[in-house]
Amino acid sequence: MCGIFCNIYRDNVQVKCYHQLLKNRGPDAFNVTEISLDDNWKGSFAGSTLWTQGLNIKSQPLIHPNGSILLWNGDKYSDLNASSNFKNNITENDSEEVLYNLVNGNISYFEQITGPYAFIFYNSEKNELWFGRDVLGRHSLLWHVSQKSIILSSVAEPKSCNILKEVPSCGIFKISLTTCDISIDLFPWSHMIPKEITSDVPFFVKDLLYHNILGKSTDYYWTIMKPSENESALLNFAEGPEVVFPQFLEIPYYLNTVNKLKDLLFKSVKRRVITKPDFCKDCLLKNIDCKHAKIGILFSGGLDSAIIALITDNFVPEDEPIDLFNVSFARDQEQKYDIVPDRKTGKRTLQELRLLCPKRCWNFVEINVTQEELKDERHKHIINLIYPLSSILDDSLGCAIWFAARGKGLLNEKLYTSPTRVVLLGMGADEMFGGYSRHRATFRNHGWKGVTRDLYNDLRHIGERNLGRDNRVVADHGRQPRMPYLDEEFVASVDSLPTWFRCCLDPKLARGVGDKLLLRLLAWNLGLRSAASLPKKALQFGSHIANPRDKGHATSKNLMT
Repeated sequence: MCGIFCNIYRDNVQVKCYHQLLKNRGPDAFNVTEISLDDNWKGSFAGSTLWTQGLNIKSQPLIHPNGSILLWNGDKYSDLNASSNFKNNITENDSEEVLYNLVNGNISYFEQITGPYAFIFYNSEKNELWFGRDVLGRHSLLWHVSQKSIILSSVAEPKSCNILKEVPSCGIFKISLTTCDISIDLFPWSHMIPKEITSDVPFFVKDLLYHNILGKSTDYYWTIMKPSENESALLNFAEGPEVVFPQFLEIPYYLNTVNKLKDLLFKSVKRRVITKPDFCKDCLLKNIDCKHAKIGILFSGGLDSAIIALITDNFVPEDEPIDLFNVSFARDQEQKYDIVPDRKTGKRTLQELRLLCPKRCWNFVEINVTQEELKDERHKHIINLIYPLSSILDDSLGCAIWFAARGKGLLNEKLYTSPTRVVLLGMGADEMFGGYSRHRATFRNHGWKGVTRDLYNDLRHIGERNLGRDNRVVADHGRQPRMPYLDEEFVASVDSLPTWFRCCLDPKLARGVGDKLLLRLLAWNLGLRSAASLPKKALQFGSHIANPRDKGHATSKNLMT
């Protein structure tokens, strides 16, 4: 993970760079470049680096001989390389390939990139600034544009600059600096919902960009359909998971779909596990054979994290442990962490993983957080990472993920801080497979048509609702957050399926059976019996950080500056 910052300004309207917040995201290198772009504009470019690709650390910003500048915070996975004249191999960093293509004016290159990213590129020959986030918005980028100052940053401090917003993940943006009055051009993704963007400067929509995978998914015929009579009959019975799951897996269509999704998810996890240096944090600068944990997983023990953990076992050497981060919050002075729901399910699923993967050392890291520590860290630090979001839900989820990703807790009753550089998260599964309680409420009130609308919109809004925040709080620990369910190929495959193949929200089927039905079938097919039927427990409630009586979308008083 990297931290990127750019401030282009005139008339001395300059803002400070958020040095420490950026360095937290990329502890391996940090540089600042200050230049005059022309007679009017000056630029400040800063970049921190977390080394994840290539044989050597590549510091930022990258500066081309013609004066163009790139700040790249992303993972471009080599097995889906775009065709280009740039020879990419294990010795080269993905940022070098990105710079090569952008310098050569290849904006369509973004249509070929598969993987999460946020970037800032200054084209010195045309005096243009290009920037944006990936097609799903998995990495953070904040912005503010006025006639005298352009601010772009992975993260910011609301006390010093409270005007920044999330850059919409709806396309690639361009600002020309050749005229006195600047404006913003948007090249939108073809598969995204058109979004109205408010701006202090003129704003224009340009040609569409067609992503090489998601851009092909333009025929959403299922959004106006409903199940046939035979399909409705199949979904309309009341049985437990031990009956329902095997019965569905005997149906060829469901079995074939599960096998296809399983193959895609294995491929997704593999990309995100093997794309890294073979060193943990502690051994990065030491020339030694490292056998410490390099992969961590946010692990509630629920369906999503159990599947990721089980698949990850296939791609980590047998003699290396895998760290499972399990977070619990004390609600009172008694600090009974073992009664917290996610701690119970975590230990339960841990036993299942040990049975299925007996050769693996699973480091179950018990992350216990007191109310005092929560209040202290939120006030002095986490508030900066949740910004610019401000709801009670953002507060509870942001804090819970920050403490979990810190990886500091008890391992076998001894103090332990994880040395992992990559953290896998289960984000996206609920949005694609109908896992939230509100999806049940929608089905009850509006039927399949309402749930279909929700799933369609949820996936296309996930970047602005959740992912920027999640990226900021995880990357703050110098770890790379990676989300296997949000792999483009996996997303495209799921997004082509009618809603009633993904979930069955009829109240006759209990929670833990019909919700996220297809994903539960995948888990059952993998051999997970207990985790496959665990009811969904939202992180904020499963970890005991939030009060169920609070309205999640209300503004959090804890985040007021």
